[in-house]
Amino acid sequence: LKNHPVQIDYGRRKITVYKEPQHLPRNLARFKKFDLSIEGNKPYLQTQSAVRDDFYDTKMLLDLGNSDGVWLFPKYRALLPSSAVSFTDYLGRGFNGDIYGQRSRIKSVQLGDFHFNKPLAAFPDSTSLEHLKMAAGRSGSIGNEILRRFTIVFDYPDQHLYLKKNSHYRDPFRFNSSGMEVQHSGMEWQKDVVRIQMKPAGEQNPVYESQDVFRYNFVLKPVYSIAGCRKDSPCDIAGLRKNDQIESINRQKTANMTLQKINDLLKGEDGTQLRFEVRRAGELLKSTVTLKDPLPYED
Repeated sequence: LKNHPVQIDYGRRKITVYKEPQHLPRNLARFKKFDLSIEGNKPYLQTQSAVRDDFYDTKMLLDLGNSDGVWLFPKYRALLPSSAVSFTDYLGRGFNGDIYGQRSRIKSVQLGDFHFNKPLAAFPDSTSLEHLKMAAGRSGSIGNEILRRFTIVFDYPDQHLYLKKNSHYRDPFRFNSSGMEVQHSGMEWQKDVVRIQMKPAGEQNPVYESQDVFRYNFVLKPVYSIAGCRKDSPCDIAGLRKNDQIESINRQKTANMTLQKINDLLKGEDGTQLRFEVRRAGELLKSTVTLKDPLPYED
């Protein structure tokens, strides 16, 4: 796609690839225009980042495969005061293996006139980066937690980026406040019971419901389980454990949910209670998780 302009509409979940730059949408005047640098077939943008006080010019990879908002490389981790709340976490998997680092909040990230206050940030550790071949002067990455707040046009041939706010622009930056990681662990056939409605032959009305005639539909549905619980997190305190199979949350079957929906629930506000039913070694257990933000921002 690097030879063609691409529009990503997060709100409508739509990607459009244009044959030539002159075919770009006419409403680009409503977008903010930025210069891109394309290095190693990857797009980079000049931004400004403040970990606590001073802003620094930061050259950031626009990483559509990164679910976090901001990654900053280790030298910026040193700018966090010792009193800042942070913790070590698994950040993802790269070409050279698992990536670990610190998570915290920073003061601000600016993309031109677009300002994001108190975003969540990840600081990958130096050992996770030592074998990576990186563009000169790169400071980190901008990921989907920020990019999803825009409709985006990448004009790769002319090396320009266009951004326009969407309805998610002012969404708060919330981390998974449960302390659990949920994974899609397969599919299974589940039986749905459907009551059959009966009516007398040749008549349109009335419709009589039978109390003892049912139809069974077998549907292939997703199975979700807990990949891990951070020590002393709400998940851990509630007694949930790794490999517990999640049957329902707040009486809603998880088989009817997407992984995105589950993760959105885990990012709820402080004090939100989530009632879980999980299956462990064949036994159905109930537990309540009270969400608590692990990364509160403090001035």
